Amino acid sequence: MCSPPEENAVLGTCSDMCPIAERVQRERERRLHRFEQTPAPQAGFGDRDSPNPVGGRRADPLRIVKEYSRPAAGKGSTRPEDLRVAPTLMRTVDYLLDEVVSRTDASFPEVYDFVSDRLRAVRQDLVIQRLSGRDRLPILEKSARFLLVAGYLLDCESPSPEHTHLDGKLNEQQTQETLSRLLHSLDEHDVMSAGEWHAIYLLYNLGSFFALQSMLKLRPQARDRPVLKMAWEINRAFMESNYVRLFRLALRLPFLHSCALHRHIAALRAAAVHRYKSAFASHDRTVTFSRKYVRDGPPSPSLSSAAKLVGKKQGSTCLHKFQRS
Repeated sequence: MCSPPEENAVLGTCSDMCPIAERVQRERERRLHRFEQTPAPQAGFGDRDSPNPVGGRRADPLRIVKEYSRPAAGKGSTRPEDLRVAPTLMRTVDYLLDEVVSRTDASFPEVYDFVSDRLRAVRQDLVIQRLSGRDRLPILEKSARFLLVAGYLLDCESPSPEHTHLDGKLNEQQTQETLSRLLHSLDEHDVMSAGEWHAIYLLYNLGSFFALQSMLKLRPQARDRPVLKMAWEINRAFMESNYVRLFRLALRLPFLHSCALHRHIAALRAAAVHRYKSAFASHDRTVTFSRKYVRDGPPSPSLSSAAKLVGKKQGSTCLHKFQRS
């Protein structure tokens, strides 16, 4: 059962993944992504991705998803028929992570570009309607899983020429925003999984006093989660510049937590090498590092090693398992 929206909030009435008005407009303006098109071209329609400049493909009502749009200055209030109800938002997230992410006919940058935009639109509908309660928790959890793993994969893959616009900073911004909203909801409803998500937040914001303070506010039962204790120890090792202990602990992290820590790995490697250089160098002796060590740095959690911890044979297959609740 969906929780009621806050007072004065606009309550959505749309039960489709994309409002009819947007679907018609995007067909007319030829702004359909190929993931949203009908299988066969139909005369009189076209879009920017169609190989046929005359006849194109119409929007598939079962595949087209509402895209994100920035609020325009002076624009009137959003109409209820343009906002999706909570069950439809959940169905949209399930479709994106079950069907689109698992496509084998597209590169990951293309999939990420599409899914991240549509998930952003889902969160926008949540915010506009000011939905509260447990109905928003699974939406935020699944969105956070996608953004965390996507951040790792974007850092590992070289984007194709048509996807050079993908910005890791934007992914970080969306991840921070999603994690903040998720933690607020978890703490508000005293959910037991709050400990694991606070561990992820602490690893994602390594060295942050705000993240530490937020963790310390948890009730004792949530703070007793083993993964949260490990995240605390990793943060402590970071504050003490104990990089050997930090990397040893990092190799024991679960898959998703490894992805949260990964954005700090490059800086941690550089700091570790600098510390080793300062410790061992002297006036009459030069300390040298092998090219492989300088390039790869100390051992760090990788997608494949982290995937083994959750029983996956290939790290990339974990990307298709965001539906884990």
